[in-house]
Amino acid sequence: MNKLTTLPETERMAPNPGQDISSNPLPSPDTSRSSTHEKPHRINKRHPSTRSYTQRQLDQIVHVQAELRKVKEECEALELYVCQLEGERDWLRGILREIPKGE
Repeated sequence: MNKLTTLPETERMAPNPGQDISSNPLPSPDTSRSSTHEKPHRINKRHPSTRSYTQRQLDQIVHVQAELRKVKEECEALELYVCQLEGERDWLRGILREIPKGE
């Protein structure tokens, strides 16, 4: 009878006292798959793309905020210009009222 068939599976997988541990067919816990069941190289590949995607989103937000500031400043400048024109219009209407209609 073969010795390997009579031993429990845990003992069959353990290395012999003189055997090199690196030849053990079982992977160590730190090299096994992650909790997401993806290969480590796949996770490492996705990490930079995820970071760049997030950075692009942040850059886009900063860009939109800068554009919003510009539009608000332009709107305030136009409101000021409209107020100046309304003041000038009122001033001209006042001058026209002072002129007699008969002349």
